[in-house]
Amino acid sequence: MAGRDMMVMSIREIRRLKAVQSAIDGHVTQKMTATMLGLSERQVRRLVRDVREQGDRGVIGSGDRGENVLVIWFRWTDLIMTGLKGVVPGLC
Repeated sequence: MAGRDMMVMSIREIRRLKAVQSAIDGHVTQKMTATMLGLSERQVRRLVRDVREQGDRGVIGSGDRGENVLVIWFRWTDLIMTGLKGVVPGLC
């Protein structure tokens, strides 16, 4: 899997990213975003700053990942097709 970008995000982090992107794009205010996410305005300002500086990774926490995560692979189809090649007849 060398050379592939992989990002692990919880459902909560994906929700935060969408809300922060809406604030960055000017669709909602940071105050409205704070209310939607149940955060303080200061926390939203920090998230906005982090997303601007780090991209999507700016909303990913540094704590325990837990089991409730989505794994997002870019160009994942070739990985799945390669893994199933010998298992499913006529696949490739």
